[in-house]
Amino acid sequence: MAATPPLLSYQFGVEVTGAVPMLFAYFTEVSGLAEENDVTEFRYSDFLGNPQYLAIPGLKKFPEITLKRGITGDLSFWLWFRLIQDGLLGNVFLARSVVTITMYDKMGVPNTGWVLNNAWPSKLSGPQLRTDSNDYGVEEVVLRYEGILRW
Repeated sequence: MAATPPLLSYQFGVEVTGAVPMLFAYFTEVSGLAEENDVTEFRYSDFLGNPQYLAIPGLKKFPEITLKRGITGDLSFWLWFRLIQDGLLGNVFLARSVVTITMYDKMGVPNTGWVLNNAWPSKLSGPQLRTDSNDYGVEEVVLRYEGILRW
């Protein structure tokens, strides 16, 4: 079986479906795509009385995911955040959505992706504004979620 080469990351499409009308935006940086388990440790004695150690998976943890892009006139993620913060979608349990993050190659072809369950924006931030800079303004969206699936 031949090994597949690693995928180059170029651009990420983020689609939100669920509690709000569908949102879609491109992002240039995504970090925090992970799932981890706490480790539960047990000490016990075997039938001869020898001390033994056992580590088993504990609770699952899902770290925050941070999305970054050049700021645009698109306010959809800001509106989603505001709807949740102001309670206009009911409580946060009703406002959670499915977020699909798709990684595209330079030709615009989807390579792989991740689906986040029960996701919601916990933080949004705009660019750092400076008159002496020629850098692009960067918008940042931080998502919390309760499950992740890679496709």
